[in-house]
Amino acid sequence: MTDRARVALVTGASSGIGLAIAQRLTQAGYRVALHSRASSAAGLQAAATLAGAHYFQADLLDEAARRELIHQVVAHYGRLDVLVNNAGASSVIPHDDLWAATPDIWHHLYELHVVAPWQLIALGEPYLRAASTDEQPASVLNISSHAGVRPKGASIPYAASKAALNHVTRLLAKTLGPDIRVNAIAPGLVDTPPLH
Repeated sequence: MTDRARVALVTGASSGIGLAIAQRLTQAGYRVALHSRASSAAGLQAAATLAGAHYFQADLLDEAARRELIHQVVAHYGRLDVLVNNAGASSVIPHDDLWAATPDIWHHLYELHVVAPWQLIALGEPYLRAASTDEQPASVLNISSHAGVRPKGASIPYAASKAALNHVTRLLAKTLGPDIRVNAIAPGLVDTPPLH
């Protein structure tokens, strides 16, 4: 692709918050790489409605798939200016049901909410740095949750993984800035498909 418009990768972008972010970035003139794990029909449909968008499917629990996602996005667009780590999942477990929060659930949510964003940032860093300018620094936006700030949320493993993502964000903001800005937002409860 020869167009030199800025490029944003949004994970978990086939619906909900991710799709809204992709739509807003498109309105701002970005070419958006939309990602999802399984909802390829919705992802392809969303990409078809956004100018310059393209859909990429990858399971972010798979390290090789994370590497391939960044490779495919850069191969398609030739650059990466913004990375939005939005993909996530939740397990509704009462906070007092300690046995229900199994190690498998802890591992799954931590891998998806902390390790996958970390690796995508690490893989994307050379491209983000290359695209960054004083006027338009490259950016990483991690979508966290109010549950990572306050003692609440669908489950303790979910809340703890989002709290970890918040701290990773702070550490990377100091490490990668000012060339690459790293921020997080922590929405409260949002009426998105996983709630239905």
